[in-house]
Amino acid sequence: MKVMDFSNIQHRFINHKNSGYQMLKGNEGTGKSTASIYKTINLENNYCIYEEDKILLVTSNYTKAYEAIELYKKESSENYFYSLFSLEKDRVNIVSIEELIDTYSKAFRRKKGLAMQVIDKIKSLEILKDLEDEILLFHKKSKFLQKVTIEFVLEEILWIKASNLSKKEYLEVDRKGRGGRIKKSSYTREAIYKIKDLYNDKLIAKGYMDEYDHVLYAILYINNHGGLYSHIILDDMEKFTKGEIDFIKAIYKNMAHSSFIFVLNNELNNKENSWMIKGRKVNTLGVDVKGKSFNFKIKYEEEKKKQVNTVEKYRYINLKNKGIIEFNIDTASNKKEIFEGNDICYNENELEDIPMFNNIAAGTPIEINDNIEGNFYIPKYWLERGKDIFILRVKGDSMVEKDICDGDLVVIKKQGTANHNEIVAASLDGEATLKTLNLNGDSPKLMPANSLYAPINLENKEVNILGVAIGIIKQDLSHN
Repeated sequence: MKVMDFSNIQHRFINHKNSGYQMLKGNEGTGKSTASIYKTINLENNYCIYEEDKILLVTSNYTKAYEAIELYKKESSENYFYSLFSLEKDRVNIVSIEELIDTYSKAFRRKKGLAMQVIDKIKSLEILKDLEDEILLFHKKSKFLQKVTIEFVLEEILWIKASNLSKKEYLEVDRKGRGGRIKKSSYTREAIYKIKDLYNDKLIAKGYMDEYDHVLYAILYINNHGGLYSHIILDDMEKFTKGEIDFIKAIYKNMAHSSFIFVLNNELNNKENSWMIKGRKVNTLGVDVKGKSFNFKIKYEEEKKKQVNTVEKYRYINLKNKGIIEFNIDTASNKKEIFEGNDICYNENELEDIPMFNNIAAGTPIEINDNIEGNFYIPKYWLERGKDIFILRVKGDSMVEKDICDGDLVVIKKQGTANHNEIVAASLDGEATLKTLNLNGDSPKLMPANSLYAPINLENKEVNILGVAIGIIKQDLSHN
């Protein structure tokens, strides 16, 4: 598999320049893990600025780690992303979560002189049953605890430990994915947390540790040593507990040029006590990936079979002077280039990287999805100097008479006001749409360009202009 086989969105992810927390999502088979290897190589060659900068790629199991290492060895010798920062130095560590946690858990126990025996759930249940007299004291004030089994209490304790929750966090957390939910900030939650502490004390007294103490000990060790890796890619994050993710976050060395990429399978093939279950958002991990998310939608093998020509053809329509420019992008090239006709080539210095978002409605208003789809680069001279520009992918057909169709990319100049008859991206009662602004008449209206749709009267409605359309990018699919 070569980097040139990737689709446009996969190329954009691999070459994306954003730092900080990011998200890569997609179903099984869309090439997320493979793209992550090429992203690793790109980071190694271009974004390890200082000698101490290192990259960590964490997989969910040993097999995936081995496969990732083999692909990395094979492809890192190629000069796909070679730059002045490319050094003959071992910067990349690819490892399974089990190996990583075991290393730091053992280091903690050696430092503390602890010789612990790992126990299974059957033994954990025996430990908890030994605390039956203490647990009964909590029954007087909790009808919930009177009804549930000791097995239920153990499962809740193990989930708290797996999630690395403080007492305050447990009292307030939204406990998804379990029957018999316990009311937030209740006495019952306080009681269960205290029982968890009693259970932990009993474990230590007997020289035991359960399956989740490995992670907690690893966190305690790394918290005293600070961040180690400038760039981290966490693959299959849907399989990880919050404690495991907290541990990886603790290893992260967060600097201006650093990046932390979560790779999430949309199908959520979870393991026991995984954090990212259905309904759980990534911001519950205390990170913000808004505007820095990628979504792979096409299965890699299907895309590979369809791929006949790596040259994508486009037309740019300038709405100000109605000029039309035909241009091509070769997705097989690692260089940022745009070809206008057969004679003109714009290189990276002559191009503007514009953030591209999806989707905006050209029909019924929809809630705007501000997850970034990637960047689209076009020649700087097509744009007005010094203006803040972004691109929105259109969804719907209400502007077809203006030649703005479903799937088109509309280039928007960001501004809060607009003139009569300008095509605007507007937020209407918290939802976004693309229409022509009509300021004639008794009240302003947003006008569709399709007789099937009615004008939207803006009187007594909360509306904000996001920007004015200055161009349309259309892809020519007839050559495929």
